[in-house]
Amino acid sequence: FIALGSNLGDRAHNIHGAIDALRQLGEVKATSFLYQSAPMYFTDQAPFLNAAVELQVDAQRCASSHHLLRELKKIEAQCGREKTFANGPRVIDLDLLFFNDEVATIPVEELPLAVPHPRIAERDFVLKPLADIAPHYMHPTRPLIMGILNVTPDSFSDGGAYVARPSSTSTSSSASIAPALDHFARLVADGADIVDIGGESTRPNAAFVTEDEEIRRIIPVVRAIRADRRWDDVVLSVDTRKARVAEAALRAGVDIVNDVSAGHFDAAMLPLVIEWQVPYVAMHMRGDPTTMTQAHHLHYVQAGSGEEAHGISDVVAKELAVTLDQLDHGLPRWLQIIDPGIGFAKDARINVALLQPEVLRRWKEQLCDRALLVGLSRKRFLTHLHQSAATATSSSQLPPLPMTTDTIRIEDRDRWTAGANCVALLGGADILRVHDVATTKQTCTPFVQLLQT
Repeated sequence: FIALGSNLGDRAHNIHGAIDALRQLGEVKATSFLYQSAPMYFTDQAPFLNAAVELQVDAQRCASSHHLLRELKKIEAQCGREKTFANGPRVIDLDLLFFNDEVATIPVEELPLAVPHPRIAERDFVLKPLADIAPHYMHPTRPLIMGILNVTPDSFSDGGAYVARPSSTSTSSSASIAPALDHFARLVADGADIVDIGGESTRPNAAFVTEDEEIRRIIPVVRAIRADRRWDDVVLSVDTRKARVAEAALRAGVDIVNDVSAGHFDAAMLPLVIEWQVPYVAMHMRGDPTTMTQAHHLHYVQAGSGEEAHGISDVVAKELAVTLDQLDHGLPRWLQIIDPGIGFAKDARINVALLQPEVLRRWKEQLCDRALLVGLSRKRFLTHLHQSAATATSSSQLPPLPMTTDTIRIEDRDRWTAGANCVALLGGADILRVHDVATTKQTCTPFVQLLQT
C-alpha cells in the first residue's frame, strides 16, 4: 500500500501522473477516493490532495521493500519533486505504508526505511484513503525482543560474565567495561530491539545491592553506549527497583524503566517515571528476592478449585492493578507495560497456569490491553517442564509438577525458552525479555509469520 500527496501545481494531475508511473512497477489493484487535507507538522503551506493505492508489485522489478522505496524515489524525481525541507511543500510525495506483512527497519544512511510506515496512526490524510481500499486490513506487527545485559556478579545464569574488570591500561580506580559492551553489541547484532541493563540480581535470596553500587555498575555502560553514534537508535532499558538508580540511568540516556517491584520497593519510583514521562514496566511480584519463595507468597487460590488458572490470573491482575491505578493519574497508558512476573513469587505450577494462552490473553484484557512483556528466559520452571511430559490435563485443574534438581545446560534451556515464548505470543505477548536473542529470533519470527498468514 502506497500513500500519495501533492500540494504544488496541478495537484490532481501530479497524483494521476504518479499512479501512471506506478503501473510500470506492477498492477494497481485499487485506488482510494481523493481527499483534501490541511498540512501537518509545517502548517504554513497550501493544503494537500491525498490518495492511496494498492500495488501488486512485479517481483522482477521490485524484489524487496527497500528496492521498491528506491523506485518510489525515482518516480518522485520524474514527477518534478525537488528537495526543500522536512514536511515542506512538494509536487508529489509517495510513502510506502505496507509491504506484504513485512515488519522491518533498514537503517541505510542514504535511504532509511521502516515498514510499516511509523506515522500511519497519526495521519488522518493516510488513514481515510487507506480505509477506502483496505478497511479490514490488519496492521502487521511483530514482538519486540528485549536482550538482557546483566552487569552483576551473581545473576542466576550469567552472573559475573559481564561485570567490569580491572584493566591493566587504566588507572587503579577505573575498570574495563569491554565485556559488557561486547555482549551489548552481540545482542544488537542478533536482533535485539531493546537492551535491558541490570546491576542487581533479583534471583531468589540474592544479596541486596546499594544504590551507589548499582549506579557504579550500570552508568558507565550506559554512557559508553550513548557515546557511540552507532547505537543511537537502540532502545535502552534499566532493570532496577530503586528510583535514584533509575533517575541516574535516565540522565545517562536510558529510555525505559523496568521495575520488578512495580513501585512497591521504592515509593519515589512512580512519581519519578510520571515526572520523566518514560515507558515503565510494572511487574507483578510479592515480597522481595529474599522472601518471595516463602509459602504464604506462593498461595494464590485454593489448589484443586474449579478454573484454578483463571483464579490465579484474577489475583495477579488485581494485585498489579494497584500500581496501574496510581500510574493512570500521570502516565499515559501507551507508556505503561505490564509483566506477570514469571518466576517471581510463583512456583512452577503457577507459572504454567499464567502462560496458558487463553489465561495470559485474559489477564492482558483484564488490565486494559496494556503492552505485555513476558520474561521467562532460562527460568527454573522450564526444567520442571522438561522433566515432566505429563503437564497437560483435560480437567480444569492444574497438574502437579515435579520438584527436581536443575541439570539442563544453558543451550538447552535457551531452546526451551524459545518454545515457551511462542506460547507467550499466543497469549498476546508484545515484548519478550531473553538472554539468547538469536535463538529467540530464529524461533519466533517464523512462528509469528505463520500466525499472520
